[in-house]
Amino acid sequence: MFNLLMMLKGKLMEIYSVQINKEGFYATPERERAFFISIAHLANEIHALLRSLLYSHNTPAQNNAEENGRVTLTLMFAKLLAGKV
Repeated sequence: MFNLLMMLKGKLMEIYSVQINKEGFYATPERERAFFISIAHLANEIHALLRSLLYSHNTPAQNNAEENGRVTLTLMFAKLLAGKV
């Protein structure tokens, strides 16, 4: 999804991989470690909400009640995602 969004804007996303060993992580100040963990947690929550949003309305519905349920779930996940961002 993110690659698709970036391609729509005419850009490709660059993914950087950074490996941090335990000693290097504990060598940083405590506030920076807390910030790093908070940002990682936020990224995980946004990713999970985005996947749930896409999954909730990805396949065609069998009947009207199922379609209404999927729309409701999609709107709920969209509101949660907007609140996180």
